[in-house]
Amino acid sequence: MTDDHKPGPDGRFPVQPYEPGRGTIDGPGWIAEAVRRKVAANYSASRELNLLVYANFPTDGLDYGLICTSVLEGSSNFASIWVVTNHQICSVTSFPSLGAIPELRLIYESREQFAL
Repeated sequence: MTDDHKPGPDGRFPVQPYEPGRGTIDGPGWIAEAVRRKVAANYSASRELNLLVYANFPTDGLDYGLICTSVLEGSSNFASIWVVTNHQICSVTSFPSLGAIPELRLIYESREQFAL
C-alpha cells in the first residue's frame, strides 16, 4: 500500500485535505506518472502487456484528451493502456481485437437513471 494508507510512527493515518477539483487539474499528470513508473519497471515483453491504471482520486471533470496527451510518451511500451476510475473507463491506446473506448465512459448506470 502507498504511504497514505499506512499509519505513521504514532499509529495514526496521515491526514490529507479534501481537494475535489485537484483530480481534474492534476489527474492527467498523475496517470502519466503511473505509466512512467510501469515503463521504468522494465517488464519483460511489456509490449505484449495490457496496462490498467486505476485513478484513485476524484475524477469528475477529468479530460480524456489531456489523459491521452500526457500518457503519449509511454504509450508505445505496452500493447494497450486503459484507465479506470470509481465510475468510468477508457482506453488510451488499444488494438482492434481488444476493442477500444476512446472516451471516458460510465462503467454502469444506476437504476435511478432508467425510466421504468
